Amino acid sequence: KKLNQNIKNIPNQTGFNELITDHDGKLYDFHITDNDGLSSSLFELKMHKEMWPNIKKKKTIKLKSKTLETLINEENINISDFQALIIDTQGSELLVLKGCEKVLNKFKYIKTEAADFESYENCCLLKEINDFLINYGFQEMNRYSTGENDEIGQYFDILFKKISKKF
Repeated sequence: KKLNQNIKNIPNQTGFNELITDHDGKLYDFHITDNDGLSSSLFELKMHKEMWPNIKKKKTIKLKSKTLETLINEENINISDFQALIIDTQGSELLVLKGCEKVLNKFKYIKTEAADFESYENCCLLKEINDFLINYGFQEMNRYSTGENDEIGQYFDILFKKISKKF
């Protein structure tokens, strides 16, 4: 409801209430945080607690997942209308990417959040996302820090550009 309220005045935008991963129909624990849910994730808070000690888990709910490919097909989304895929899923970005391998080549750009430390238990790391996207013909074009702690690590927003047509 909040997302749809936020985008109601932006043309051609639609919000979907779905848990996107690399599996269809898998049941996950989804951990909701007390900062209006902004740090909510499939994964439990780990070093995130040290970086932002004021953020706590509020509750856990069960959610069933689907892949981005499934969502695109179910909603008849023409992905050729989009140049970029933007992902910020609190540590599960690699799961989202793995769940759309067949359509990655349709995007010219991918922007994702990633940390160089284990912010959430068993979350993906910056190097893993970078290695994955290189294998699909993407190259990192830009990176900027969105949060850092000298003793823990950094969060980044990273922009990747498709440089190889063979995929």
